[in-house]
Amino acid sequence: MRTRYALLVALFAFGCAAADEAIPPEFEDLAPTFNKEDTAYYSDLATELQGVFHGEMALNLSAMSQTERDSYVQSLRSGGWKLTSLVTDHIKYGKNQLNTEKLHMNLSADNVTSHQVTLDGTTARVEYTLSIETIVSFEELRAAGIEPSSLTDRTFAVKLPADPRSVFTQVGERCAEGFDAGSLADYNYFYYFKPEKTGCDLTMITAAFTLHSLLPRKSTYPEYHRLIADRKVTAAVFFGAADHNETVSASDEGVREYNEFLNTLRSRSFAKTQDLNPGQRWTRTKAGIEEIVDVVSPYELAELKNDTQGLFRKALLEHEIIIYDGHSFYGSLRVLQEKDAYPADTYQIIFMNSCWSYEYYTTQVFKNKATAADPTGFALADVVNNTEPAWFLNDAEETRILLTNIFAGCETGGRDGSRQYTWEGIIQAMNKFALDRFKSWRLESHEVYGVSGVRENCYDPAHPDACLGQGGPTDPNTTERVSFGNSAAQDIPDNQSGGIASSIQVTDDRAFTGLEVAVDIEHTWIGDLVVELRHNGKTVTLHSREGGSEKSIHKTYQPAGFAGQTSGGTWELLVSDRAARDTGRLLSWKLTFVTQKQAQAPQTYSSQDNLAIPDNDTAGIASTITVPDERTVGTLTVHVDITHSYVGDLVVELEHAGRVVTLQNQQGGSARNLVKDFTLADFNGASAKGSWTLLVSDRAAADSGTLNGWTLTVGD
Repeated sequence: MRTRYALLVALFAFGCAAADEAIPPEFEDLAPTFNKEDTAYYSDLATELQGVFHGEMALNLSAMSQTERDSYVQSLRSGGWKLTSLVTDHIKYGKNQLNTEKLHMNLSADNVTSHQVTLDGTTARVEYTLSIETIVSFEELRAAGIEPSSLTDRTFAVKLPADPRSVFTQVGERCAEGFDAGSLADYNYFYYFKPEKTGCDLTMITAAFTLHSLLPRKSTYPEYHRLIADRKVTAAVFFGAADHNETVSASDEGVREYNEFLNTLRSRSFAKTQDLNPGQRWTRTKAGIEEIVDVVSPYELAELKNDTQGLFRKALLEHEIIIYDGHSFYGSLRVLQEKDAYPADTYQIIFMNSCWSYEYYTTQVFKNKATAADPTGFALADVVNNTEPAWFLNDAEETRILLTNIFAGCETGGRDGSRQYTWEGIIQAMNKFALDRFKSWRLESHEVYGVSGVRENCYDPAHPDACLGQGGPTDPNTTERVSFGNSAAQDIPDNQSGGIASSIQVTDDRAFTGLEVAVDIEHTWIGDLVVELRHNGKTVTLHSREGGSEKSIHKTYQPAGFAGQTSGGTWELLVSDRAARDTGRLLSWKLTFVTQKQAQAPQTYSSQDNLAIPDNDTAGIASTITVPDERTVGTLTVHVDITHSYVGDLVVELEHAGRVVTLQNQQGGSARNLVKDFTLADFNGASAKGSWTLLVSDRAAADSGTLNGWTLTVGD
């Protein structure tokens, strides 16, 4: 069977259809019952290395006027999206060559660390350096007899077009191989690029890709505390068609996987609760968590045609988990590159289940999820990806396995006895299925799944509250922040593991729910640096030689490793340079503790208004209490004292800040008098300050009564 190469048909080589398989019980999809280590990118079948890509371009601008050339060159010199887009187009042409070296480099140039642009007559010369990661498969390395660690400090030569713009227009089919007749174009030329092809007369340059470090490993979980903050989890799942026909066939492999996934939902107690436009909504409630899955079929995606970008944008804005099963389309899903397509301050899991999605659909997510407090974007996104060709016949199963484990982690808080729903366990379960299917069906290859952005995840089921203020939500009304700093600069000795220690003495000893560590370091190559924080005998690593040739660290970390400690005593920042040649200084650093405010005692506000309630009059009476204090409503109790000969006539409402809530609506029949406490959650989170008005009306004839007074009690 051919795999899901973009715009190639994924069909069985032997012309047979997939046999229907029984859907396994839910527990069989769960992560294994052991736990190891995990990385910023984690996979049990692959690992991630940090590297530097250095390239040059010679752009032919002869078709432009001198004014146009000057303007274009200036736009490249300023950095920005034009340079990023141009460099991205350039490095993509190295994909096939690096794949032969067992390297799967990220194909997004979001981290250009330096560039120089000069104009030589009608030629613009662009030189750039790019910090970038690559994935290596353990299986491929073993077959080649290579250890991952032996790849560090190796440089790979890569032939690229001197001018990556409009290569198809320049040389037609002369430098490409493996494409279907009539399918080759400028936008997909890189995918079929073969510079050594006989007759290829394209002007080339040689770029260099140097690997510097094997990224560190540590165990992390999905941020379950964020997913279940509102006691529900929302997922959007899209199934694309395998064939590229004008009309989607019922026999299409994508349709088969879509139908199998619906059967999975039915078998696991999900019920269809709504028809969407497009799609269907399926829901279930388990362990008090509402689990919502919106599913879109290949038929519906095909009907949308050019509107699919809008559908993905809507899904990103409205869901916490987004899964796409379909073709990669050469990495052309533009919506992932739009910052306003992502909801603010929302943690999301994104799974692009397609060919080589690590290369195509990873870094742009983090770039657009980044904030001032989290410039990496890791705090608000985990991206599940694949570094190999993918098979349509696995789509329903891999989607099922991922969602089953995420839901189980939400239901259990991440741990169920000896079973822990870590990212490592989830990825192992996905890769186990891919390997088993590869062996049993004798496929040509198998997926290698991993997850990016998980290095700094803070959730830990052993300390579920430790993430408050550490990548999780903080409530400014119930928390306060106190900071301590050290601005005494120190030089960092070059290539000395002992490094330097800078201390902060915290005199205010209290329990804290969150910790932020702001670090300001100048350095010419941060891939040399290890930064650690030590307190009360415990040391937590903040930075471990990531970042390659990037300069300086100006970042706020949110380590979860000090949960259970108190703030008092000596805190030490340890900074060491572990490689030769580059130098720097620690300029300053600061600790900020997030602590719980002391709860204020509930405050009661009273009205002694004694007002007759007119009989059978919908206008009724109004009594107002004014709260002078600036306070957020955490709890609210309304006590009313009404004398009346027929309580069933009464409607009682409370109005505040334009909102009206009904307390009593003609209940109670012939009972006499309404002396009662009403506990409301409707105003929780609102400011208590201002006017609160009790509205009382009698809606039937013959009986009458009096409001004797009422009180309002506000608590935290």
